Amino acid sequence: MAQVQEGLLILCRIAAFIAISPVFSEKNFPQTAKVGLSGALTIMAWPAVTHFTGTQSYVIFALLVIKEVIFGMSMGYITKLIFSAVMLAGSVIDFQIGFSAAQLYDPSFESSMSQYGRVYYWLALCAFFISGLHRLLIKGILLSFSVVPLGGINYTGATIDGIVQTFATSFAMGVSLAAPLVVALITIDITLGFVSRTVPQLNVLMMSLPVKQALGFLITIILLPNILSMLMHDIPNSVQTMWEFIKSVR
Repeated sequence: MAQVQEGLLILCRIAAFIAISPVFSEKNFPQTAKVGLSGALTIMAWPAVTHFTGTQSYVIFALLVIKEVIFGMSMGYITKLIFSAVMLAGSVIDFQIGFSAAQLYDPSFESSMSQYGRVYYWLALCAFFISGLHRLLIKGILLSFSVVPLGGINYTGATIDGIVQTFATSFAMGVSLAAPLVVALITIDITLGFVSRTVPQLNVLMMSLPVKQALGFLITIILLPNILSMLMHDIPNSVQTMWEFIKSVR
């Protein structure tokens, strides 16, 4: 009985993590692959679990399941914050460049997705795999059973403060990622404003949209190496943040 409960609790933590974490939670990721990956990781993590004796109470076991699910989802949420920041940067750029009205429903995310947000997301995904973070994520979830035993989850004030700080850091990263292009687009708006004052005959409103879109695309191409460099620097921090979160709930 204890071994069955142990296996179910391990599966709950891993399945909850996969349901929220970047890459694995995508709708395009096959459901059978998610189930197979959860089962395989459960078998791999089983030897790391020690000192679990099981319980005869169904109520206590249900509470343990809820704790494991919340813990797994928390780890997945923390690792996904960086990708949310990247999409935030794309949304800010879309608003400034005039693409907000062109947002389309993306079945992969089951929501409306900005054009630049989609581009930045795929760049972040490339940086994610180039850095080998998919392996580090799997290693992190497996090692979590050695650091935080089943049923030993203890959320403290420091844990909550860490999550809030991680959210603030991710938000700042998104703003920093969008800042160069947004500043350039604001400069273009100011320049067009001077042009409209100097030459009132020009229809600046109609001229501004193609000008901003063309220059925005050109600036993005110029800044592409810097964007990738920033992503390669910031995205690995998500795994480190997840590991710090795991150690904080011991």
